[in-house]
Amino acid sequence: MAGIGVIASEGIAFFVPGLVAAVLWLVRRGDSPFIDDHGREAVNFQISLAILFVVAIVGGVLLCGVGWVFTVPLWFVLAFVGMVMGVLAARDARYFRYPACIRILG
Repeated sequence: MAGIGVIASEGIAFFVPGLVAAVLWLVRRGDSPFIDDHGREAVNFQISLAILFVVAIVGGVLLCGVGWVFTVPLWFVLAFVGMVMGVLAARDARYFRYPACIRILG
């Protein structure tokens, strides 16, 4: 039973950054075009990361059974580097486009 709780909590925690980004963007997007652009881009990046994570797991398992061992760390690097680059751009008041981002929200 404890294993199910751990899996459920990890699944919930996986979506927290995307939900936080979406709520902050929705609340503050009317303050300025800069905030609207950064918020929309951050939400798009979080959605893209969720899609890429599923692709990494499914593709890694289908390709060689344990291929996810190689694809998931690459996903973590992309997530970390993208988020740091976005934070630095926002700090410097620069517009920014995340790497490997699917622009769903336009």
